[in-house]
Amino acid sequence: IRAYSAPGGIRAMCEIYRASIEDAELNYAAEKNPITIPVLAIGAEKFHGPYVEEQMKKLATNVTGLILPAGHQLAEEIPDQLAHSLLEFLQAT
Repeated sequence: IRAYSAPGGIRAMCEIYRASIEDAELNYAAEKNPITIPVLAIGAEKFHGPYVEEQMKKLATNVTGLILPAGHQLAEEIPDQLAHSLLEFLQAT
């Protein structure tokens, strides 16, 4: 509430959604040349779940999927678990 109540807060939030149109266009173009580096696709149990991995498999050939027990904001809801998961992935690659 504090962030959205600040001057420009709602505009900034809406820009995230406005940019999704351009993001989609860039993703469609990227599907033509999938990347081969290891990619960690993290979904949240209560927000998109396995959908994140499914989408990343359109853009990359070496995808590891992970679903964490959280909702929409992983970094705020489970920061320690998210950090542990990222470090574990990075150390393994």
